Amino acid sequence: MALRFVLTVVALLLVVAPVFTAEYGLNYPRDLMSSPQWMQLHKQFVLEAKEAADKGGLDLLFVGDSITETWRGTEYSKDCMRCKGAPQVFKKMYGHLKAAAFGIAGDNTPHLLWRLKDGELAEGLSPKVVVVLIGTNDVYMKRDQADVVVGIQGVVDHIREVSPDTKVLITAILPRGETKHPRDPNPIHDTINLVNEGVEAMWKDKDPNVRFHNCNVNFLDKSERVIKRSLMPDYVHPSFEGHQEWAECIKPVLEDLGLPMPKKEVRDEL
Repeated sequence: MALRFVLTVVALLLVVAPVFTAEYGLNYPRDLMSSPQWMQLHKQFVLEAKEAADKGGLDLLFVGDSITETWRGTEYSKDCMRCKGAPQVFKKMYGHLKAAAFGIAGDNTPHLLWRLKDGELAEGLSPKVVVVLIGTNDVYMKRDQADVVVGIQGVVDHIREVSPDTKVLITAILPRGETKHPRDPNPIHDTINLVNEGVEAMWKDKDPNVRFHNCNVNFLDKSERVIKRSLMPDYVHPSFEGHQEWAECIKPVLEDLGLPMPKKEVRDEL
């Protein structure tokens, strides 16, 4: 079943990806975008992107949804309890770089693509590496699995088109949903796994400047079905410790992509 889905996605991309990606990027859900808070935060990111571009660009940019926004210590630009500690992890791990995080809670892949097209990848920003984590809300809203894969492709394709020297690290959609026992059903967990397999297959050996990295085993117990509550207390958002885990997981990939990383583990520094 899983292999059939992956092969179907790959076949779809080979046949219709250019057209479908463009259409998917325009048919975005308007519920969030009609929110003044959403638009205000987007405009803030556009301003930050322009200011960073004027100062020579960025080394590292994270883009995504609430999990990425947590790096800023906020949800819809307001302080949130679950976000405490994440900005300190970000500063400890990436403070030596010109780094930024553009995430908005609730975003789907088309929201993110629209934001990037509307100025969050300002001319001259030219980040050396962009980390993309998006798709959990698409899955939660029961979007078609192939649509989610193609939506992520649209985000990555746009980054590579607008900023061809930028390298992209796609982080697998993190596990989601409470499962008390490995045998308990968790459809959203299973769908996330299928989407991740589709994204990995799509980018394997396709572009040397695009990497896919899956950190999900770090957030799960030995069964690889049950989320560790210490790392993800609400079964959606990484905790302070969860953000440390994510940062440590992608550190060697960022190093391989050319960014200098701290030698000590961030856990030992906080």
